[in-house]
Amino acid sequence: MRMLGGVTGQDAPGAHDWNNLLTWTGLLRYDRTLGTATHVLGAGLIVFALLWGSYLLWNQYEVVRDA
Repeated sequence: MRMLGGVTGQDAPGAHDWNNLLTWTGLLRYDRTLGTATHVLGAGLIVFALLWGSYLLWNQYEVVRDA
């Protein structure tokens, strides 16, 4: 997987930001887990925002319709 800069970190050691950050923090072995968790959290946040916006629009519609 290529995130930033066009290289994976294995292609050019020391050239990949995420590779460096995860190595320094000792989390490199969890790279796929962290990526998956971030993806799922982001997708869940988008779905929640759409549902919340729909709820607010429906409530506003009800208020205007009853007025």
